[in-house]
Amino acid sequence: MPHSRAVGFKKIFFLLFFALILLLSAASSWATTNVINYSYDKTYQILNASYDSGSNVNYVYDNSGNRLILSSSSSAPANNPPNAPVLIAPALGAKNVVYAPILSWQDSDPDPGDTLVYYLYFGTSPTQLSLIWSGAATSYQLTDYNPFVTNYWQVVAKDSHNAVTNGSIWYFGTVSPTSTITYPVNGQSLTGASRTISGSAADSFDNGVSGPGINRVEISINGGAWISANDASGDGSWSSWSYAWAPPAAGFYTIQSRATDNAGSVETPGVGVIVTVNNGNMLTSVWGWGYGQFGDGTTTSSTIPVQVNGLSGLVAIACGGSQTIALKSDGTVWAWGDNSQGELGNGPADNNQHPTPVQVNGLSGITAITCGAMHTIALKSDGTVWTWGDNEYGQIGNGTVDTTGNNPQTTPVLVSGLSGVTAIACGWYHTLALKSDGTVWAWGDNSQGELGDGDNSYSNSSVPVQVSGLSVDRRAILTHHRHPV
Repeated sequence: MPHSRAVGFKKIFFLLFFALILLLSAASSWATTNVINYSYDKTYQILNASYDSGSNVNYVYDNSGNRLILSSSSSAPANNPPNAPVLIAPALGAKNVVYAPILSWQDSDPDPGDTLVYYLYFGTSPTQLSLIWSGAATSYQLTDYNPFVTNYWQVVAKDSHNAVTNGSIWYFGTVSPTSTITYPVNGQSLTGASRTISGSAADSFDNGVSGPGINRVEISINGGAWISANDASGDGSWSSWSYAWAPPAAGFYTIQSRATDNAGSVETPGVGVIVTVNNGNMLTSVWGWGYGQFGDGTTTSSTIPVQVNGLSGLVAIACGGSQTIALKSDGTVWAWGDNSQGELGNGPADNNQHPTPVQVNGLSGITAITCGAMHTIALKSDGTVWTWGDNEYGQIGNGTVDTTGNNPQTTPVLVSGLSGVTAIACGWYHTLALKSDGTVWAWGDNSQGELGDGDNSYSNSSVPVQVSGLSVDRRAILTHHRHPV
């Protein structure tokens, strides 16, 4: 009987031993090898046993003492934390992000076999972020949020050993409201002492999700102060708005609009519309006198004014060294006089005098004109600039120069790299343009520093260069023979 108890005790101990071995094996998840070696006799006397967990921990069985003895040990390999998550989309600080954007990132862990779980924190303040999602994916579609304020988010990565790495705090911007000027239209000629500027405004995404609503619409005339318009919708939506405008004088005007919503987001205004105002004083006829370039059908000089033939509905005129040009209310340009350098802009140059007006080729929507000695410049309603005529000093502005004087530009060409222009001026052999952002650009002759770019070598330029250190809040420029103001 004692023998039976001894055998039973050894069987129980044997089973407990191997249960312990299995527990040790399961606990050593970082081990590369788990090996159990053992032998025993018929009475369940364990002759020898060992547990080898690879190169990390080894145990042997002490038969005399019925116990496991730690044979050797080495530390587990160090765990490295995950790499910091990297932003994919939307871009940091992005504006006008589409509604319900997909936030996405990428990440990795330096330890082979480690798995990562991500925790996404979100909020309207970088110091007050709340957990909104966790999972193994590297993207999340955002739906429950306020799209009309700046939103902040952060991704935290945790590996299978509970090591944590915090990503940077990222953000994307607001959805701006929009406004549109519907009257007057770009390039329109206005007659009368007062006009009503009108338009529409909206504050929503392309998919129709409404924003916080329009708070106000403002307009600016010729880059001046922003003036509040009136809500003409009748329901507070600003779906239509208006502003009663009394132009102070005839001339060219740039009108811009901007909207602000109830969340404080302000629209970045565009170029706006450029219009001509004649206040009822449209030129009904043009008269000239002096040296035979009057457009009266003759080349005879006159000491008294004579009327130019066949022109009506004019809003502006300009004179060059030997040519005259006129702008009609329909946006077309007409020219007469000398054409030896293609000043008339209607085709091949010739040495003939043209005593009656001819239409400049391919121009429409023109809002302003001016002349140099033998070149002409026109401003279109879209803010682009067009030139033709003499190009000996690069005053055409398209990157070419006619060094021989035998290859003038005989039809209008687009000046290189200019947009958003609101005013133009010509010197004798140089040209100026004023942009809507207040910067001034110049090209052509620079023998007397006319370009104002600080170039002490006085090199001419066949493309526009920015006048140094100058930003103006007016919408007019002027240049004389060789000095701009």
